[in-house]
Amino acid sequence: MNKKFLITTSEQVDTISNGVRQEILDTLRAFGKCSIAEIASHLGRPADALYYHIKKLLTAEIIKVDSVNKVNRRLETVYTLSQTSISDIMTRYDLSDPEIVASLKKMTSAMMKLTLKDFSEALVLKDSVTIGENRNLWASRNKCWLTDGDILEVNQLLHRLTELTTKPKREGADRLCTLTWVLAPVNARKQKR
Repeated sequence: MNKKFLITTSEQVDTISNGVRQEILDTLRAFGKCSIAEIASHLGRPADALYYHIKKLLTAEIIKVDSVNKVNRRLETVYTLSQTSISDIMTRYDLSDPEIVASLKKMTSAMMKLTLKDFSEALVLKDSVTIGENRNLWASRNKCWLTDGDILEVNQLLHRLTELTTKPKREGADRLCTLTWVLAPVNARKQKR
């Protein structure tokens, strides 16, 4: 089993709380090793706009240089995730640290913005399926009461979903999808009279 890369500081969380950097990580996870030109192509962004973000991810050691290759008389750097899969990158939350809390809010906000963008774009895709066993477009929110056993099962299912959705592109996997989830305890509010 791979050693988990723990993100524990507000600086590290800040690094991944930028939407562009989250998209870069998504791209490396989905497509595997990529040059900046390939990442830019997958994201539909100019390559020049990505160098700053790549440097930030390198400095935080969330990604690394895989190789430097000579392509048409120039050197091209290929990047990969620091771990074999992004599921090996875990964030540990120290909720007593106000900087970590602020960074986590920023990170989650960026995730939700990307999720809204992805979902909105999927609403007009001809490949979107909204019914049946091959459904690939869902949105849901549930507030519920859970037992400790339920929480354990939810965590096991989320872990399994993370395993399924963090595999790089492979033969037969021809549907690019995104999955965002948040599990959060909620204060039960007393009814006002």
